[in-house]
Amino acid sequence: MKYIYIALIGLFFSSCKKDWLDAKPSNSLVVPTKIADFQALMDNSALMNQNESGAYAEISSGDFQVSDNSLLTVAAPYRNSYTWSATTDFYEGSDVNWRSAYQRILNANLALEGISSVERSSLNKESWDNVKGSALYYRAYNFYALAQQYCKPYSENAGIDLGIPLRLISNINEPSKRASVKVTYDRIISDLTEAIHLLPSTISYKTRPSKPASYAMLARVYLSMGNYAAALDNATACLKLYDKLIDFNTLNSATEYPIPQLNDEVIYQTRLGGVALFSSANLNATDELLALYHPNDLRLKLFFEKSAINTSFKGSYDGSRFFFSGLAVDEILLIRSECNARAGNLNNALKDLNALMKKRWNKESAYVDFNTTDREVAISKILEERRKELCFRGLRWTDLRRLNQENNRQVILTRILNGKTYQLLPNDPKYTFPIDLNEVIIGGIEQNYRF
Repeated sequence: MKYIYIALIGLFFSSCKKDWLDAKPSNSLVVPTKIADFQALMDNSALMNQNESGAYAEISSGDFQVSDNSLLTVAAPYRNSYTWSATTDFYEGSDVNWRSAYQRILNANLALEGISSVERSSLNKESWDNVKGSALYYRAYNFYALAQQYCKPYSENAGIDLGIPLRLISNINEPSKRASVKVTYDRIISDLTEAIHLLPSTISYKTRPSKPASYAMLARVYLSMGNYAAALDNATACLKLYDKLIDFNTLNSATEYPIPQLNDEVIYQTRLGGVALFSSANLNATDELLALYHPNDLRLKLFFEKSAINTSFKGSYDGSRFFFSGLAVDEILLIRSECNARAGNLNNALKDLNALMKKRWNKESAYVDFNTTDREVAISKILEERRKELCFRGLRWTDLRRLNQENNRQVILTRILNGKTYQLLPNDPKYTFPIDLNEVIIGGIEQNYRF
């Protein structure tokens, strides 16, 4: 870990660039000493909200395919992610996903340490709380992103499975070691829970953490752990504060990117790192995914663009070619729906599901509510809608990891490249990505083995 921190430490005190979403004013700082300085560290959206560390997982999750030639043009880690490779030198260099996440974590730790040296008073408590709450949120958000790629999925073995190094201070000389998966998730939950008590209930800027974003993130975390009761509680708490939905009938599918950036559904904005495989020229949504959409489902035309060579994805909530990976009301509504269904509360589960579906259905054809008294049928339907609604948001990988632990929901992923068939079996070691060799050799971090 020291290897990466030495390489990055000089970046953090450089001037913050103009906000990439023009949502907040630009800030510059050299040595942070005041609350405004620490807020500026958190408001560096070019660092804190872009290039979220989830590209390998999205590439591996199986909802798109690329041509043989397209795969040859991308860097080693993306090729190896696409074919679920077990190669030892997976990255053939430095791992940018790992590095960028710990870069944000270091920023968060710097802000936490700095704000602790400023006395909280009746005059500054709002701004003081926002800095500390934001830093805790960013640290948890990035710990979680790392856990989805570099830890085994949360299971009954969480207490012994290897998690990630939990960097809680900025001192680069402090030795790093991997915590357990359980300790990793405990820290994520602890940071988010503390952030809830510090952050505002209203969403001033969608690039900034907030109380709704913290509840939403906790709902996502608990869902990935299979703790459906806690996920339900936090999803409900989030939706009490913010529950706006877009009627997709108001969107124009003929535009290049039909869903606006920072739209009404967005609770917290981040995007995945840009990867050539995600471009409209390369990405081809699988026939299996496309077949799930009914002809009257507006998402089919709003999300996808069919050309002579492929069917690309244009439905990002980022309003651009970049994949949205933040938090939005549709995801939280589906979390609440699934958790209610798993608890046997089918009326509430289907109420949320149908409320969402009505906003996605062509108004020229009446939507008929989905109804069932069968718990398993309801869960399966909600999971299908989750896959359709949340595709290409960096969530499918985590869903596969948790659902593969249920015998009736396991999935075998298959790809063909240069005439060779590749498969990823349920609960395969390749559901966990290897650690950067530099970290293993120089930092002494234990490796994840994919065979």
